[in-house]
Amino acid sequence: MNYNYSGAYYYSPEQQLRLQKQHQISAMRSDCNKVGFFVMIYFLAMYALVYMCVFLIEGGILSSSKENEFFMNILYAVGASLIPGLIFIAASKTRISDVLTSTHVKISKMLPIIMFGMGVAMLANVAASLFDSNISLFQLKNYASQDTEGSTLFEFLLSVIGTALVPAFAEEFAFRGIVLSRLRKYGDSFAIFASALLFGAMHGNTTQIVFAFLLGLIFAYVDVKTNSIIPSVIIHFFNNFYAVLANSMVNSNTLTEQQSQLFSYILMVAFSLLGLLSIVYLSKTDKYFFKLNDSAEAVSLLEFKNKINTFIINPGVMIALSLFTAEMIVNMIPPELLGLS
Repeated sequence: MNYNYSGAYYYSPEQQLRLQKQHQISAMRSDCNKVGFFVMIYFLAMYALVYMCVFLIEGGILSSSKENEFFMNILYAVGASLIPGLIFIAASKTRISDVLTSTHVKISKMLPIIMFGMGVAMLANVAASLFDSNISLFQLKNYASQDTEGSTLFEFLLSVIGTALVPAFAEEFAFRGIVLSRLRKYGDSFAIFASALLFGAMHGNTTQIVFAFLLGLIFAYVDVKTNSIIPSVIIHFFNNFYAVLANSMVNSNTLTEQQSQLFSYILMVAFSLLGLLSIVYLSKTDKYFFKLNDSAEAVSLLEFKNKINTFIINPGVMIALSLFTAEMIVNMIPPELLGLS
């Protein structure tokens, strides 16, 4: 702070720049903190619903049938995203149209975007498998149960709805609708990375965390480029449906495990090739599709690393990430040690 000849003080250009940067960090930290608490409440709401259902089953009010398991999956997905989501929207005075953006995307563009997303999903599967294999060298393993596929046609249809369709809408509403849209004013590159980081960490197990993070990058990217949540919902659904179909074929004895693996490899190669062709097509038809423009961001004085530091170092995000990490650690403890076997 300096003084002029009249005794009044003024800020030098360097001081003004520093104050503007501090103001931008403060504003950004406030929004990131709110997003962190929203994701934390999302996580806690899901567990609250899980324990509520466990209590009802143990009390004999609900049966532990396979059909009820699928209905409970729907309850977990809808309840965990819808209730905290509506509270967040009301408290932050956000418009629904800002969360559920649905700019029309032509079918000629939507199809290659879906194939692009599925191609990346195949590569993400490989990355996740490699990650799991590497941590197994240290005697670490994910024990979280993920078997929600049915062996009958009715159970398969319930599984598609409860494991593929509903979670696709619910998770995209939460992480791309609320989290991504809230952070976009701080730059699309940052918003894509930050929303994907929370999305990956939220899954809380080593099998999915890498996979979900990479998919989260693609989900957020295509939504940013189309200004619509629809592309990520569709890619999310097809990815989940692919997993449900492959596992259901094994459970129903339609295919042996070896045949199922061969089927998965064929689909993986096919989607990878279609994804590569889609990248070429999108590059030719839209020269800006693979470019991000952050020129209109609200924190123009902050570098990307400053944004990441601001995003992570605040109570909401730190608590949320701590909970996700704790869940991942618990999921690596053998069930018999927890008395669950």
